[in-house]
Amino acid sequence: MDILEFMSYARNVSLDKFKTFGQIVESLWKTLQYHSRNAYRIDIIFDLYLDNSIKQSAGVRRQKRMLIDIIISNSNQLLPAKMDCF
Repeated sequence: MDILEFMSYARNVSLDKFKTFGQIVESLWKTLQYHSRNAYRIDIIFDLYLDNSIKQSAGVRRQKRMLIDIIISNSNQLLPAKMDCF
């Protein structure tokens, strides 16, 4: 069994070569599949920042800029111009 922390891989993706959210997801999925190619089971862990939680408070302290929320409605949706705020 492999346990993969999604955000650690997502933060290491070079966003310069992507134009849509779907392209990023496709690249990340290929990476996760490669690292787990011999695994019987793959668990992908996502960070969850609940409002008013210790983890959410720590994230707010670490952020460098005001964050933006984005609703991704389809895989062809273009990346925002200020991706470092996403």
